[in-house]
Amino acid sequence: MTETIALQSIQVDGFTAYDGIDPPADTDGNTYIWQTIEGWFGGVDVRGGPVDRPLADGAYDGPAPFQGRTVTIGGTLVATTRAGLQRGLDRVAAVLSTSVRRGTLVVDEPQRGVSRQADVRLGSHTMVERKSQYQADWSLVLYASDPARYGTAAHVITILPFQAGSGRTYNLIPNRHYGANSRNGIGTVTNAGNTSTPLVITFVGPCTNPGIRLVGGNEMQYLGVLSNQEQVVIDTQARTVLYNGANRRRNLSAASRWLYCPPGRTDLYHWVDNVSKTGSCSVAWRDAWS
Repeated sequence: MTETIALQSIQVDGFTAYDGIDPPADTDGNTYIWQTIEGWFGGVDVRGGPVDRPLADGAYDGPAPFQGRTVTIGGTLVATTRAGLQRGLDRVAAVLSTSVRRGTLVVDEPQRGVSRQADVRLGSHTMVERKSQYQADWSLVLYASDPARYGTAAHVITILPFQAGSGRTYNLIPNRHYGANSRNGIGTVTNAGNTSTPLVITFVGPCTNPGIRLVGGNEMQYLGVLSNQEQVVIDTQARTVLYNGANRRRNLSAASRWLYCPPGRTDLYHWVDNVSKTGSCSVAWRDAWS
């Protein structure tokens, strides 16, 4: 019985390299094998700046946020023809070299059952070194301004706003009827990673002053009236508030704070101020790792 080996792959800007036996070849018959990756697994540097205490031992310390993540990937190109080798070298040199020059790095780990990604640009020049007529070494340096690594699968939940019930009527004569219960306005986010993840929150009208709160934590509220199917999209990572595509960050309430969900389960509470309690809120997120 032949064992099937799942190949770990690295993808960016349409370029894919594999780690394993017999990787698939491209249309030129070239195979791209990655051999080293630095800066992807593990943490990143912090940029805290302690200040020495004048005429005293020690220092005054403060927050220590993480820096961006630099990922260096090295590998080998194996060709079947000399012309194929040259086209392969051109392909490596073309990674993230278009006018946009940004893309998504995806590292697929089938043995672990996880696939993670980061938005990147080139962090330095791309290295290619021809070793023979049919083989060359290559190296990519990529920079991610956000140091977190996110799951490739996006999760979305929809929460209807809290609405109190009409009160319970206790009918003592069978068949008993106990009246309407409330709609609790609660939704649950589960972050399977090990660090906090940002949210994309979409309020959909008709509603007035829609808000959302981490149960027991911070909240965000948009002050305004949304007509039927009008939307406000809040991206807590980009820190944008868009009303039908227009900037409305000024409409956030004074109590609003940018929401991030920690690892594990987090309950979110959605409310509106209109009496009819119409409208809805959708929350999108990805699992996040440090």
